Amino acid sequence: AELAAIARYPRGYRRVGDVPAAPTRWDSEWYGANATARAAARVAACAGGEAIAVRSTAGSARLRREREDESEETVTTVTTVDEEKARRLGARCAGASASFEPVATVPDRPPLAVVDELAGLGVLAADTSVIEMNTLHGDLAACAASVAGRVEVSLPKDNRPGTPSRRVCRGMRRRGLRVTCGTLLTMNPFEIPNVDVYMARAGGDADSCAKKTGWHKLLERLRVKLTRRLGGADVPEEPADEDFVRALRGKTAAIVAVDGSEAEAARRTVRDAGWTGWNETEVAWTEGDADGMATVFLLPMDSPGVRSAAC
Repeated sequence: AELAAIARYPRGYRRVGDVPAAPTRWDSEWYGANATARAAARVAACAGGEAIAVRSTAGSARLRREREDESEETVTTVTTVDEEKARRLGARCAGASASFEPVATVPDRPPLAVVDELAGLGVLAADTSVIEMNTLHGDLAACAASVAGRVEVSLPKDNRPGTPSRRVCRGMRRRGLRVTCGTLLTMNPFEIPNVDVYMARAGGDADSCAKKTGWHKLLERLRVKLTRRLGGADVPEEPADEDFVRALRGKTAAIVAVDGSEAEAARRTVRDAGWTGWNETEVAWTEGDADGMATVFLLPMDSPGVRSAAC
């Protein structure tokens, strides 16, 4: 009965049994300890059905399975950079894609030069995955698609009726981004994207405690949910430090402050919360006629002893 339930989804995706609705969930990590059994069940269920074709968002590899045949074809692409476009937008990642154009501008989003800086530091690479959190446009993620192996985006929490809307989700999917159409705060642990780098803007309105610490509250809950997803069935609802260390090793949060006031608020929050092993780097940026200095805070997600943020 479980495998008999089949639902259709856009772009050739087919749901079989307990496979989640979102196309981004066609990865074995989502299935945890039952990955092998579920994969075998899907093969058996689809052996006599239509082909299932999956194309990666990074464009570097294509996996196609047709009935009983299974083959993997790797497409090697030579990346060329449009130097004029890279100068205009202040980032080589922008010039690496012929179709890329940002939707928003600074200060409504972090500068694109942040992506180049993360690539230069080795945080973003062809074998890493990244999600840009709390975004309505996904400009940084779209730029990072030329650097990282997989890019995803998630929407912010928005109490205004009708937003974030399905139109926003469709717009970012048309840019080739994997979109989690919902806020990460309301998702259960097994819906949280499992990536290497979690990127978000710091915010930091001096008159708003919620904006100054909102990014940190998101990281707090994200760490708990990811640890419960990746740490196994014995992880309690409120994991201990050793659970964080074991489950989140190698994962990084990249928090971007657009100006000095945001950077100072984020720096104070990081110190007060007790993060260990973190560092910050300043990024000079120029986009068109605008320029400035952004700050990127790199926080190890497996840091023990992290406390709740307070204003």
